[in-house]
Parts: sequence; C-alpha cells; structure tokens
Amino acid sequence: MERLIKELDGSNPEIVPLLVDQWGIIIDGNSRHAAVEALNAGSDGKKFPIVPVEIRNFCDNLERLRQLKLRNSYLV
Repeated sequence: MERLIKELDGSNPEIVPLLVDQWGIIIDGNSRHAAVEALNAGSDGKKFPIVPVEIRNFCDNLERLRQLKLRNSYLV
C-alpha cells in the first residue's frame, strides 16, 4: 500500500479504472481506492477529485468471481 501511495503521489499519476459491479461493490481496485482515499484525506480531497470507474453488470456471483480471478491473474 505504501508503494502505491508513493506512486500515486507523483507529479503525473495515472490510475487504472476501478471495476465495480452494478451495486457499486469494488471487484478490482480495492488497494487503489484505499490509496486514493489516503491521499485525498491529506489534501482535502483535491489530489484525486475524480477516479476512473468501470461499471459492469454481473449475472451472478460466479461471473463476478471469474472476473476477479482474471484481473488478479495479470498482476505483476
């Protein structure tokens, strides 16, 4: 988490969009969300006024879990 906060606190940070389901539950990007929250808390919310979000409708929990597994299998 500290590494992510440090990277996002640079001069030109880029954030990969958070993936959320139709109910607003984060499927992929919990660490990015927490890092942005921490940075915004120290800057009165001005560091990241907008965070990119991809909203997907999932038919069921199995589809949601498959997407989560797919997203996490590409982590470096």
